[in-house]
Amino acid sequence: MGMLPRRYPEEIEEVIRDLCSKANPQRSFVLAVDGRYGVGKSTLSRYLANRLGFECFHTDDYLLGNSEWQYCDCLRETLENKLVENKPLIVEGVRVLSLLLDVNIPHDYGLRVQAQEGFSHYRAKKFFDQYEQQFKADRLVVLPDYTKQLAK
Repeated sequence: MGMLPRRYPEEIEEVIRDLCSKANPQRSFVLAVDGRYGVGKSTLSRYLANRLGFECFHTDDYLLGNSEWQYCDCLRETLENKLVENKPLIVEGVRVLSLLLDVNIPHDYGLRVQAQEGFSHYRAKKFFDQYEQQFKADRLVVLPDYTKQLAK
């Protein structure tokens, strides 16, 4: 589990204000947090959940180990059960915008997370570049590399 940074950039505070104006704590609201591997989606999602009082659902916990983009059959049912509670929910993971479309669960707000430093693996970069063109988020957040800051 990643450490929560002491302070996120002002950009994150803007996201929090935006979400506060859109989400009602007494009704279902799905915030999709999407991004490439290792950019800080889980850490940011936990931070947002803590600040906003939302529950956080990590789709990576439902990935099957035998194939890259296959999820447990129970994923859709588990998400639907969370939504019945009529509370805001953060759903985060790699390719989460596509996943929600596949399981027919609409999101209310999509947040794409990028790292300040570029993504270097060529084959994965090509895939994600195409994916990000196809699945647009409402907002892009670029996070600094906090692990380097914490190591100082």
